[in-house]
Amino acid sequence: MPTSAERRRTQSGFLLLEVMVTVALIGGLILPILLVRESAQNRAYHSGHIMRALQYAEVLLANSMREPTPQSSQEGYVEDDRAFRYEILIEDWDLGTGRSEKENEEDEDNQDFGTNSVGDGSNPLDAGIGGVEEDDRNNPHKVRRFEVEVFWPGLEPDKEDSLVLEGFLPRIWEETDAYGRSTR
Repeated sequence: MPTSAERRRTQSGFLLLEVMVTVALIGGLILPILLVRESAQNRAYHSGHIMRALQYAEVLLANSMREPTPQSSQEGYVEDDRAFRYEILIEDWDLGTGRSEKENEEDEDNQDFGTNSVGDGSNPLDAGIGGVEEDDRNNPHKVRRFEVEVFWPGLEPDKEDSLVLEGFLPRIWEETDAYGRSTR
């Protein structure tokens, strides 16, 4: 039968194997928590920048729609926050085709005239190809399209995230001044 001194010697500490198993278990429990925390931080960064970009884009869109100009594009940095840059594109747009007037004109120029359509204006579907062109200002499908894209640095190096806002104004604005009076 072992003496009390021998029993104390065998029960006085942990084995190295017990310590290693404990450390591995704690590490296995902490790792998923750290991954969830990092993912939450990335989402918070991204959503915070999206909200700020949305605010900047709304202001830029409203300002560019307040004083519409002919087809143009501009770019620059947001004055309040130089980490954000923007690009504004203003173009004439056809809601009927969902394309810019420039693209529609290029398609008409490249169209194959060997089809059954003569394009002499006798067919109502051919209106505008060879017949009388309608006034774009009175056509509800012809609008001015404003596209604002705001960029900010992404989480990965050399990668940018962006947000795009679009706005459309009917061509009727070309007929009135700032006070809504007709300019015709």
